Amino acid sequence: MTNYFQPKFFKLALIATVVLELLSFVAYKFPLLQNYLFGAIVLAVIILFAKKLEYGFYFMLLELFIGSKGYLLAGILPDGNRISLRLAIFVIAILFYLITLIKGKGKEFFTDNKWLGAYLMLAFFMIIGIANGWLLSVSKSFWFFDLNGWLFFLAAPIFSICLKSKNVFKNVVSILLVTGLYLSLKTLFILAFFGATTAPLIGFVYYWIRNTGVGEITFLKENLYRVFFQSQLFLLPAFLIACAFLRQTLNKKQLLFCFAYLTIISSALLASLSRSFWLGIVVMIILALFLLKAKITKTNLIFVGKLFGVFFASLILLSLLTLNFWPKVLYGRLENQTEEAAGASRINQLQPLLKRIAERPILGSGFGADFTYKTSDPRFLSEHPDGNRTTYASEWGFLDIALKIGILGLLAYLWINIKIFRERPLEGQIWVIKCLILAGFLAVNVFSPYLNHPLGICLIMLLSFTNE
Repeated sequence: MTNYFQPKFFKLALIATVVLELLSFVAYKFPLLQNYLFGAIVLAVIILFAKKLEYGFYFMLLELFIGSKGYLLAGILPDGNRISLRLAIFVIAILFYLITLIKGKGKEFFTDNKWLGAYLMLAFFMIIGIANGWLLSVSKSFWFFDLNGWLFFLAAPIFSICLKSKNVFKNVVSILLVTGLYLSLKTLFILAFFGATTAPLIGFVYYWIRNTGVGEITFLKENLYRVFFQSQLFLLPAFLIACAFLRQTLNKKQLLFCFAYLTIISSALLASLSRSFWLGIVVMIILALFLLKAKITKTNLIFVGKLFGVFFASLILLSLLTLNFWPKVLYGRLENQTEEAAGASRINQLQPLLKRIAERPILGSGFGADFTYKTSDPRFLSEHPDGNRTTYASEWGFLDIALKIGILGLLAYLWINIKIFRERPLEGQIWVIKCLILAGFLAVNVFSPYLNHPLGICLIMLLSFTNE
């Protein structure tokens, strides 16, 4: 597995990640520069795609892996609306793919692709969902914003073409590893910074995090905060790939780097305080024991010992960064899952959501279909004391899909996932890693909707079209 690590590309991806983040910080710190910096990055993306489709593809993935909602940089229109960097990259990618088609290349997705049938089946139910949503949804803005994320599936031919190359796949692994490291360091820095810094200095960093849409920083108590980024989803596959490295024979330098890497990644996953991510890891571990038919051997015991070492090192690191006893913090998070606002709101959504699905169970109510539930969000309650919240976005990932494109649409989506499990043209270890990543991701999606978002759709397409 170590031969999938590309040191030179790792360094190049790290430089690109740091530069993009710095430009983002400068753009939000000095708003007058925002459009200029946005334009510079867009121009760079155009040059990358023009030079080679794969180069633009790399940058597209890099932005997805660290950008959460896609607003690391944004272009400001005269009316005040913003164009996200992700949308700009997506449009550029589609345009250059169309140019490739005009040149007579890139048709393999439609002519020689074992995934075409499964993706077309999902597209069929999506089209029905688009029509139903337009006809039935009360709010056209709900319809647009709900559909918006699903449109990322239009990039499927680009994923299919680029991932045919073994070298591209190796570079994608390097991008995933470097962005996982960067995102984890960013998580830990913010955790320590907010816990140790006075309020006036915190203000702009909080503003930057919130306005880039990267994530949420929530005060818990005293000097303890929760740092949650949507893109922390990609820490799961990064963690798993690093575990595969750790399981192999390494020299002392490699072992130290791998142990440190895993400690940083696992610390960020714990700092996210996301029960969904934790569930994903547990599911990956259980499935790994089944697929690998783990036996009690000296090698396996040493590997388990290393993982326990990583876990305890993570607890120590977090305790030192925050001056809090993290085993107690984690226990409190698990114990209070039905009492804190997010957990209570999620439970309150369940009955109204199921009732709404029952109205049109087969083909769904379309994109933008909404439902009303009682929320425990203190920010919402401050403006709406009755707590009745109407939304099109559910925390229950699979149920949200069933509401929009029906049970048949959900089954079509699940068929793509089943095919990922069933397809086995890869070498054994890579196939196992793909299955573990998918299983962990599906577990996350139960309580945190990602399958209807570019982050989750990106992961599904990466797993689909990696056919080395």
